[in-house]
Amino acid sequence: MIFDHRFRRTTFLIFGSLGFLGGSLYALQGSAGWAWLIPAFFFAPALKDRRFVALVVVMYGCFIGGVIRGNHALAKEDVLRQFMGQKVTLDAVITDDGYYDYKRRVTFTANVFEILSPERVKVDVPLRINTFVLSSATRGEVVRVTGKIFPTLGNVAGSIGYAEVETLGTTVNFLDLARQKFTAGLRNSLPEPTASFAAGILIGQRSSLTSKWQDIIRDAGITHIIAVSGYNLTILVRFTRRLFKRKSRYQVLVSSALLVTAFVMITGLSPSILRAIIVVILLQLSWFYGRKIHPIVLLSLSAAISVLIDPFQLWRSVGWYLSFAAFFGVIVMAPLLVSKKREKSILALLITESLSAGLMTLPIIATVFGRVSVVSIFANLLVTPLVPLAMLLSFIAGLAGWILPAMSGWFALPARFLLTYMLDIANIVSRLPGARLGLSVNALVLAIFYALLCGGIWILHRHRKPKLLVLD
Repeated sequence: MIFDHRFRRTTFLIFGSLGFLGGSLYALQGSAGWAWLIPAFFFAPALKDRRFVALVVVMYGCFIGGVIRGNHALAKEDVLRQFMGQKVTLDAVITDDGYYDYKRRVTFTANVFEILSPERVKVDVPLRINTFVLSSATRGEVVRVTGKIFPTLGNVAGSIGYAEVETLGTTVNFLDLARQKFTAGLRNSLPEPTASFAAGILIGQRSSLTSKWQDIIRDAGITHIIAVSGYNLTILVRFTRRLFKRKSRYQVLVSSALLVTAFVMITGLSPSILRAIIVVILLQLSWFYGRKIHPIVLLSLSAAISVLIDPFQLWRSVGWYLSFAAFFGVIVMAPLLVSKKREKSILALLITESLSAGLMTLPIIATVFGRVSVVSIFANLLVTPLVPLAMLLSFIAGLAGWILPAMSGWFALPARFLLTYMLDIANIVSRLPGARLGLSVNALVLAIFYALLCGGIWILHRHRKPKLLVLD
């Protein structure tokens, strides 16, 4: 009975996903090579149990798959490495709307498809471009960039600072045009900074928010509400469920899939939104087939799929780690901390989820940024529950500004009042004494913290059976 419990299909999914993630990390060190001999040394004594053999085979097969996928992704950068430190001219497509950095440069991410000089080479890698030449950069524009390329941090292959940029054309599609018209409608109907804040809440567009307001929102600990994530997608899916509740499950599934697809095409595919898409797909499929999915399965499988799509997120993206750490806190830790008597209390759930997500992400934030927000719990309690209403009212304001610009101010009044309240709360909370705490954490402390945290979660798990997930 012990093996029947441990080696269910969910166990194979969890260990297979972990094996793939481990293989992707190992790919940074080289090819599989001698690693083929690992099972012979470590698992040979247990080969009599067929179920254990099957588990080892699945995990190790996924490990090799992770190595292969990682090596394939790294091979794309091999062509670019020969140009590091050199002045290059290249053609690229902008993949994210630009924003002003602390030096007042326009900064954007672009996918390079061809290097023109010092030699002509076809490539497929993302770069971060910084320039004073452009006043703005819009997703979908084709640009020619000249400048020195250097290695950098983040999920890009490199960066070019102080680049000369020439706009060659555009690949903007209907949805991109609609997004531009809609954001223009928001600015017609709402004053700043509420218009930029609304664009951030609805479509994750933060480029027009001033650095002052970005600092205020970050210090208040509510940056997640202007970074499109699973929360936004969950709101859309639940809205679709309620809209088509009298229809068949197939119609609900197709409708929500179309809505999410359109939403993602407008917002782009950031690490957090990629994770959110995978999670929503898994939850929707499990709901469609009348199944529930275990939180650890959902977490590990969605992580493996996201790395299969883009291994660089595992290697370089802080956002990827923050997204999954917060996700772990919400779906694994929070249900274990809420008492059974308070499981139906929205306030108790909100407080517990905020604390759990904050606790899981705190060491990463301290390691990377050197400071943490100690007042985020208050801001989240006062702001986060209003996000769905803010999305609806902002959507109405944007449509009014697009279609009825002369009367848009009246339609936008509710959104204006609500968004002003949310920004005022962020501003007040960020100014509280001790709102920002300087905290530096090294890799050893990070590892010890998460080891102790996982140990505590395991003890709680032994006393309380966690809920299975279903998207109501």
